[in-house]
Amino acid sequence: MAIAQTRHGTRASETMRAGERAADDAARTAERMAEESARTAEKLGGETARLAEEAARHAAAWATLDWRGRMCAFLKSNEVMLRSLAAWHEEMARFAQTRLRHSIEMGESLSRCRSAAEAFERQSDYARTATEQYAEEAASLLNLMAQTARDGLDSMQGLMIRNQEEMAATGRGRRG
Repeated sequence: MAIAQTRHGTRASETMRAGERAADDAARTAERMAEESARTAEKLGGETARLAEEAARHAAAWATLDWRGRMCAFLKSNEVMLRSLAAWHEEMARFAQTRLRHSIEMGESLSRCRSAAEAFERQSDYARTATEQYAEEAASLLNLMAQTARDGLDSMQGLMIRNQEEMAATGRGRRG
């Protein structure tokens, strides 16, 4: 029994060290991302530049976390991503259903046409409506992506602030 506990303790220690190494690698990557985002922000203007600067700040803050803080931030961002993926899936399913219904209605409408000119007019209306719907859907999906980015950055920022406050209160610095 003692041997099994020792092996378990050794594996746990190895896992913790591997987690620390992975977190340190992630911090170095975050630092590089912060630098790249800052360079990109200089080249861009408007809202895109603001988002790039915000991403750079978050990446730099990520690099200051100890490995436990990074792991918490990573897990929280996964939660945000899963919720966002669910919203994306729901939106795509809704859009596919709308387009299918529109296509079925189009087929029924074409079967009632009395002339080629009438069929052409209905097909033109169908194409125009489909184009509008696809453009609206693209905008909707872009908004979902932007909301996902904001939610992810917000959740990570809150975790980073709490982690930094905890580190300051306990006198811990960045380990790594």
